[in-house]
Amino acid sequence: MADDGTIIAESAAAPLSDGAERRTGWRKWFYGGNKRTTGSLSRRMIGIATLWIGVLLAGGGLALDRVLSDVVSDNFDTQLEYVLNAMIASAEIGPDGEVRLNRALGDQRFLEPNSGFYWQISAEGQEDYPSRSLWDRTLTADFGHDDTKPHYRDSDEFEEEPLRLVERQIVLPDSETEWMFMVAQERGPLDTQIRKLRGTLTISFVVLARVPLGAEKSWHNGENQSVWWTNLAIASWVIMAGVGLG
Repeated sequence: MADDGTIIAESAAAPLSDGAERRTGWRKWFYGGNKRTTGSLSRRMIGIATLWIGVLLAGGGLALDRVLSDVVSDNFDTQLEYVLNAMIASAEIGPDGEVRLNRALGDQRFLEPNSGFYWQISAEGQEDYPSRSLWDRTLTADFGHDDTKPHYRDSDEFEEEPLRLVERQIVLPDSETEWMFMVAQERGPLDTQIRKLRGTLTISFVVLARVPLGAEKSWHNGENQSVWWTNLAIASWVIMAGVGLG
Protein backbone atom coordinates (compact mmCIF):
# COMPACT_ATOMS: atom_id res chain seq x y z
CA MET A 1 0.00 0.00 0.00
CA ALA A 2 1.26 3.45 -0.86
CA ASP A 3 1.56 6.30 1.60
CA ASP A 4 -1.63 7.93 0.27
CA GLY A 5 -3.65 4.78 0.90
CA THR A 6 -3.94 3.48 -2.71
CA ILE A 7 -3.32 -0.17 -3.38
CA ILE A 8 -0.61 -1.03 -5.88
CA ALA A 9 -1.16 -4.38 -7.72
CA GLU A 10 1.93 -6.47 -7.87
CA SER A 11 2.56 -9.18 -10.43
CA ALA A 12 1.45 -12.52 -9.14
CA ALA A 13 3.50 -14.42 -11.69
CA ALA A 14 6.68 -15.69 -10.24
CA PRO A 15 9.79 -15.68 -12.41
CA LEU A 16 10.42 -18.99 -14.26
CA SER A 17 13.26 -21.17 -13.21
CA ASP A 18 16.03 -21.97 -15.66
CA GLY A 19 14.63 -25.47 -16.33
CA ALA A 20 11.06 -24.25 -16.90
CA GLU A 21 12.30 -21.53 -19.26
CA ARG A 22 14.23 -24.07 -21.32
CA ARG A 23 11.16 -26.32 -21.53
CA THR A 24 8.98 -23.40 -22.63
CA GLY A 25 11.48 -22.41 -25.32
CA TRP A 26 11.62 -26.00 -26.63
CA ARG A 27 7.84 -26.15 -26.85
CA LYS A 28 7.75 -22.89 -28.81
CA TRP A 29 10.36 -24.20 -31.23
CA PHE A 30 8.68 -27.59 -31.66
CA TYR A 31 5.11 -26.30 -32.11
CA GLY A 32 6.08 -23.23 -34.13
CA GLY A 33 5.80 -20.48 -31.62
CA ASN A 34 6.94 -17.82 -34.06
CA LYS A 35 3.82 -17.78 -36.27
CA ARG A 36 4.97 -14.95 -38.49
CA THR A 37 8.30 -16.54 -39.41
CA THR A 38 6.77 -20.00 -39.93
CA GLY A 39 3.92 -18.66 -42.07
CA SER A 40 6.26 -16.61 -44.24
CA LEU A 41 8.60 -19.57 -44.75
CA SER A 42 5.66 -21.84 -45.57
CA ARG A 43 4.36 -19.43 -48.15
CA ARG A 44 7.76 -19.22 -49.81
CA MET A 45 8.11 -23.00 -49.88
CA ILE A 46 4.62 -23.43 -51.32
CA GLY A 47 5.32 -20.71 -53.90
CA ILE A 48 8.55 -22.36 -55.06
CA ALA A 49 6.88 -25.77 -55.18
CA THR A 50 3.97 -24.33 -57.17
CA LEU A 51 6.38 -22.76 -59.66
CA TRP A 52 8.28 -25.99 -60.23
CA ILE A 53 5.07 -28.01 -60.48
CA GLY A 54 3.78 -25.54 -63.07
CA VAL A 55 6.96 -25.98 -65.11
CA LEU A 56 6.67 -29.78 -64.88
CA LEU A 57 2.99 -29.68 -65.83
CA ALA A 58 3.70 -27.49 -68.86
CA GLY A 59 6.61 -29.65 -70.02
CA GLY A 60 4.75 -32.87 -69.34
CA GLY A 61 1.66 -31.57 -71.13
CA LEU A 62 3.64 -30.73 -74.26
CA ALA A 63 5.37 -34.11 -74.18
CA LEU A 64 2.10 -36.01 -73.75
CA ASP A 65 0.47 -33.96 -76.51
CA ARG A 66 3.28 -34.86 -78.90
CA VAL A 67 3.28 -38.54 -77.96
CA LEU A 68 -0.49 -39.03 -78.16
CA SER A 69 -0.85 -36.94 -81.33
CA ASP A 70 1.84 -39.05 -82.98
CA VAL A 71 0.03 -42.23 -81.92
CA VAL A 72 -3.24 -41.03 -83.49
CA SER A 73 -1.44 -39.90 -86.68
CA ASP A 74 0.48 -43.18 -86.94
CA ASN A 75 -2.73 -45.16 -86.62
CA PHE A 76 -4.28 -43.04 -89.40
CA ASP A 77 -1.23 -43.58 -91.63
CA THR A 78 -1.23 -47.32 -90.94
CA GLN A 79 -4.75 -47.60 -92.34
CA LEU A 80 -3.69 -45.74 -95.49
CA GLU A 81 -0.66 -47.98 -95.93
CA TYR A 82 -2.86 -51.08 -95.54
CA VAL A 83 -4.97 -49.95 -98.52
CA LEU A 84 -1.82 -49.07 -100.48
CA ASN A 85 -0.39 -52.57 -99.97
CA ALA A 86 -3.70 -54.11 -101.02
CA MET A 87 -3.62 -52.03 -104.21
CA ILE A 88 -0.07 -53.08 -105.06
CA ALA A 89 -0.88 -56.74 -104.40
CA SER A 90 -3.85 -56.67 -106.79
CA ALA A 91 -2.22 -54.58 -109.55
CA GLU A 92 -1.25 -56.11 -112.86
CA ILE A 93 -0.38 -55.06 -116.41
CA GLY A 94 -3.03 -55.46 -119.09
CA PRO A 95 -2.48 -56.58 -122.69
CA ASP A 96 -1.99 -52.99 -123.89
CA GLY A 97 0.55 -52.16 -121.18
CA GLU A 98 -1.93 -50.34 -118.96
CA VAL A 99 -2.18 -50.95 -115.25
CA ARG A 100 -5.34 -52.41 -113.69
CA LEU A 101 -6.56 -54.08 -110.50
CA ASN A 102 -7.56 -57.72 -110.71
CA ARG A 103 -9.87 -57.34 -107.72
CA ALA A 104 -11.70 -54.40 -106.22
CA LEU A 105 -10.77 -52.93 -102.86
CA GLY A 106 -13.11 -53.90 -100.04
CA ASP A 107 -14.00 -50.40 -98.84
CA GLN A 108 -17.07 -49.20 -100.71
CA ARG A 109 -16.21 -45.57 -100.00
CA PHE A 110 -13.68 -45.73 -102.85
CA LEU A 111 -16.70 -46.15 -105.17
CA GLU A 112 -18.72 -43.19 -103.84
CA PRO A 113 -18.02 -39.85 -105.57
CA ASN A 114 -16.30 -37.26 -103.36
CA SER A 115 -16.41 -39.57 -100.34
CA GLY A 116 -13.05 -38.42 -98.96
CA PHE A 117 -11.42 -41.81 -99.72
CA TYR A 118 -9.36 -41.88 -102.92
CA TRP A 119 -6.73 -43.87 -104.74
CA GLN A 120 -4.90 -43.38 -108.00
CA ILE A 121 -2.17 -45.05 -110.07
CA SER A 122 -0.05 -42.78 -112.25
CA ALA A 123 3.09 -42.96 -114.37
CA GLU A 124 4.98 -40.55 -116.58
CA GLY A 125 3.68 -40.75 -120.12
CA GLN A 126 0.69 -42.88 -119.06
CA GLU A 127 -2.94 -42.05 -118.47
CA ASP A 128 -3.96 -41.82 -114.79
CA TYR A 129 -5.98 -44.68 -113.37
CA PRO A 130 -8.13 -43.09 -110.60
CA SER A 131 -10.73 -44.47 -108.23
CA ARG A 132 -14.38 -43.83 -108.96
CA SER A 133 -14.60 -41.68 -105.82
CA LEU A 134 -12.36 -39.05 -107.45
CA TRP A 135 -15.07 -38.52 -110.07
CA ASP A 136 -13.76 -35.80 -112.39
CA ARG A 137 -10.69 -34.96 -110.29
CA THR A 138 -7.19 -36.43 -110.13
CA LEU A 139 -4.46 -36.51 -107.52
CA THR A 140 -1.23 -34.69 -108.31
CA ALA A 141 1.63 -37.17 -108.64
CA ASP A 142 5.08 -35.85 -107.73
CA PHE A 143 7.74 -37.72 -109.68
CA GLY A 144 10.50 -35.40 -108.51
CA HIS A 145 11.61 -37.83 -105.79
CA ASP A 146 12.09 -41.57 -105.52
CA ASP A 147 9.49 -43.17 -103.23
CA THR A 148 10.56 -46.80 -103.11
CA LYS A 149 9.13 -46.88 -99.56
CA PRO A 150 5.79 -45.44 -98.40
CA HIS A 151 5.96 -41.65 -98.33
CA TYR A 152 3.40 -39.67 -96.33
CA ARG A 153 2.47 -36.08 -97.00
CA ASP A 154 -0.35 -33.57 -96.57
CA SER A 155 -2.04 -32.13 -99.63
CA ASP A 156 -4.27 -29.08 -100.13
CA GLU A 157 -4.90 -29.64 -103.84
CA PHE A 158 -8.65 -30.08 -103.30
CA GLU A 159 -10.44 -26.93 -102.20
CA GLU A 160 -11.84 -27.13 -98.66
CA GLU A 161 -10.76 -30.78 -98.42
CA PRO A 162 -7.26 -31.20 -96.96
CA LEU A 163 -5.90 -34.67 -97.58
CA ARG A 164 -3.48 -37.04 -95.92
CA LEU A 165 -1.73 -39.04 -98.63
CA VAL A 166 0.62 -42.01 -98.87
CA GLU A 167 2.44 -42.85 -102.09
CA ARG A 168 4.93 -45.40 -103.34
CA GLN A 169 6.62 -46.11 -106.67
CA ILE A 170 6.61 -49.71 -107.93
CA VAL A 171 7.82 -51.45 -111.07
CA LEU A 172 5.29 -54.20 -111.77
CA PRO A 173 6.13 -57.54 -113.42
CA ASP A 174 6.06 -57.49 -117.24
CA SER A 175 6.52 -53.73 -117.23
CA GLU A 176 9.46 -51.35 -117.29
CA THR A 177 7.33 -48.41 -116.19
CA GLU A 178 7.63 -47.02 -112.69
CA TRP A 179 4.10 -46.65 -111.38
CA MET A 180 3.10 -44.27 -108.60
CA PHE A 181 0.48 -45.79 -106.28
CA MET A 182 -1.34 -43.21 -104.16
CA VAL A 183 -3.99 -43.49 -101.44
CA ALA A 184 -5.53 -40.36 -99.90
CA GLN A 185 -8.09 -39.65 -97.22
CA GLU A 186 -9.64 -36.45 -95.98
CA ARG A 187 -7.84 -35.16 -92.87
CA GLY A 188 -11.05 -34.13 -91.12
CA PRO A 189 -11.38 -37.24 -88.87
CA LEU A 190 -7.68 -37.08 -87.95
CA ASP A 191 -7.79 -33.37 -87.06
CA THR A 192 -10.98 -33.91 -85.02
CA GLN A 193 -9.37 -36.67 -82.95
CA ILE A 194 -6.31 -34.53 -82.27
CA ARG A 195 -8.46 -31.54 -81.20
CA LYS A 196 -10.47 -33.72 -78.81
CA LEU A 197 -7.25 -35.18 -77.40
CA ARG A 198 -5.75 -31.75 -76.80
CA GLY A 199 -8.97 -30.50 -75.21
CA THR A 200 -8.96 -33.43 -72.78
CA LEU A 201 -5.28 -32.87 -71.94
CA THR A 202 -5.86 -29.18 -71.35
CA ILE A 203 -8.74 -29.80 -68.93
CA SER A 204 -6.77 -32.52 -67.10
CA PHE A 205 -3.69 -30.37 -66.58
CA VAL A 206 -5.73 -27.35 -65.51
CA VAL A 207 -7.29 -29.55 -62.80
CA LEU A 208 -3.85 -30.82 -61.77
CA ALA A 209 -2.52 -27.26 -61.67
CA ARG A 210 -5.12 -26.39 -59.00
CA VAL A 211 -3.69 -28.98 -56.61
CA PRO A 212 -0.82 -26.82 -55.25
CA LEU A 213 -3.23 -23.90 -54.80
CA GLY A 214 -5.48 -26.12 -52.72
CA ALA A 215 -2.45 -27.34 -50.80
CA GLU A 216 -1.48 -23.78 -49.90
CA LYS A 217 -5.00 -23.02 -48.68
CA SER A 218 -5.09 -26.17 -46.60
CA TRP A 219 -1.65 -25.35 -45.18
CA HIS A 220 -2.81 -21.99 -43.89
CA ASN A 221 -5.97 -23.56 -42.47
CA GLY A 222 -3.86 -26.03 -40.55
CA GLU A 223 -5.39 -29.09 -42.27
CA ASN A 224 -3.72 -32.37 -43.13
CA GLN A 225 -1.55 -32.12 -46.24
CA SER A 226 -1.08 -35.82 -46.97
CA VAL A 227 -3.93 -36.05 -49.49
CA TRP A 228 -2.76 -33.04 -51.47
CA TRP A 229 0.87 -34.10 -51.61
CA THR A 230 -0.14 -37.64 -52.56
CA ASN A 231 -2.05 -36.17 -55.51
CA LEU A 232 0.99 -34.14 -56.44
CA ALA A 233 3.16 -37.24 -56.35
CA ILE A 234 0.73 -39.12 -58.59
CA ALA A 235 0.62 -36.21 -61.03
CA SER A 236 4.43 -36.10 -61.12
CA TRP A 237 4.60 -39.82 -61.87
CA VAL A 238 2.07 -39.44 -64.70
CA ILE A 239 4.10 -36.60 -66.20
CA MET A 240 7.37 -38.51 -65.92
CA ALA A 241 5.78 -41.54 -67.54
CA GLY A 242 4.54 -39.40 -70.44
CA VAL A 243 7.98 -37.84 -70.92
CA GLY A 244 9.55 -41.30 -70.79
CA LEU A 245 7.21 -42.57 -73.51
CA GLY A 246 8.28 -39.65 -75.68
